[in-house]
Amino acid sequence: MLPHFGEYVVLKLDPVASLRSLNDPAVLTACKALKSKTYIACAINLCSFPLPGAKYVSLTAALVSQGLPNGDLGRFILPDMSVPISPETCHPLSRPPMKPSNPLPWPNCYHPTQATIKCRVRNDTDVGDPWPEPKYKMELATDRLRLDQLFRQDADRRDALRLGQDVSSSGGIDAIDRASPDDESDECRRSNDTFPVWFEEDIENTYCRSASEDKSKTSYPAGLGRDAGSSQLLIAFRRRFPVSSFFHRLFAKVPRLSHSPAYSYDEDDDISTSSFAPVVTADSIPVVIVSNDLESVKKVNDPWDFFRELDALKRIEAEYYQRMKAKKC
Repeated sequence: MLPHFGEYVVLKLDPVASLRSLNDPAVLTACKALKSKTYIACAINLCSFPLPGAKYVSLTAALVSQGLPNGDLGRFILPDMSVPISPETCHPLSRPPMKPSNPLPWPNCYHPTQATIKCRVRNDTDVGDPWPEPKYKMELATDRLRLDQLFRQDADRRDALRLGQDVSSSGGIDAIDRASPDDESDECRRSNDTFPVWFEEDIENTYCRSASEDKSKTSYPAGLGRDAGSSQLLIAFRRRFPVSSFFHRLFAKVPRLSHSPAYSYDEDDDISTSSFAPVVTADSIPVVIVSNDLESVKKVNDPWDFFRELDALKRIEAEYYQRMKAKKC
């Protein structure tokens, strides 16, 4: 299924479809052996248009965790680099919760701001076809833009931690202590088996931090700062994406497009921390199977396990290219 912009969905990695373009029997066998779990995510951006004849549509999704995510100082990721999802309100930095159209079927849910993925879903929707309104959906303007802002704010904090800067005034290092199991309430107790893995970031040119820029600087739309209120966020959203109204008329309730996808990578992280190489082609973006049947999911799996699955997929891909290189020698 093709999710709405802002829709909460169930997704599962499809290893075979992800690397089918390599057309290699060994790759196919290895992909079939991989085990994939189901995860909960919010489709926060469509990166390509669902044109007739297009087999897949690319999208960006924010994964969901049950419980406050674990922190890993080795990767400069803190437990408070997250935001609660209503009705959950507990957070070390008192961040207001995201408010979906209906409460999710599970208690104590959070968006880890650094657990964002780019993937492909099968295009099974034609222009003009009925597209029922989803039951679980993030607010399209203020909440989506606020999550986007927190995503970049936490990425900047991570950069500052790496550079040895003091971010305690923003709830940085101190947050590890505040979010420890001994200090938290039951509602805020974090999982002990998560292992944060850095991700492939999908951002637009208006927000892009080029490789030549200082990593500690983030570009915001004119007049929009870190502490912008909901009205400012809504105005900025409308100013930045006036083209979306055209596509909404063309294709009812279509998610907005990226003006020009850009990718930001952390050069200090090893190759296993990115889902794919910096030069991303359409065929190399992982494929996921998507469903809107959230009620069928009894347990919200650890979102960082999805990145472990991507790491396994990456190893299969890397081994394929090593074999091809060896054949040429």
